Amino acid sequence: MVRRDLLKFRMRKNGTRARRTPQAAQNAHEQAERQAWRALVLVIRAKLEAVEAGITTIEQEFLADMVLPGDVTVSEALLPRLDEALNTGRMPGLLPGGGAIPLPPAR
Repeated sequence: MVRRDLLKFRMRKNGTRARRTPQAAQNAHEQAERQAWRALVLVIRAKLEAVEAGITTIEQEFLADMVLPGDVTVSEALLPRLDEALNTGRMPGLLPGGGAIPLPPAR
């Protein structure tokens, strides 16, 4: 039986209506997983190389992925607030109940 996440691999990559066999779908799925892992390794290596070269810092490179209390990442917590700031032109308060502060003018 083909797992649910393998269903997208049932169709051939060239878009024809012919279907892959379950084994071919499994192979395509495994190949996609390997490609995703290779891409992740390349990104992390590049970030660490930039840190080692002094171009950036660990904090700058990995800040968005740090997990905050409540099991949310910094990016998950801040992106909605960033959208609000860009749409309204005002920074939300940094602390609960704090007043909003204006954004600096665009460059």
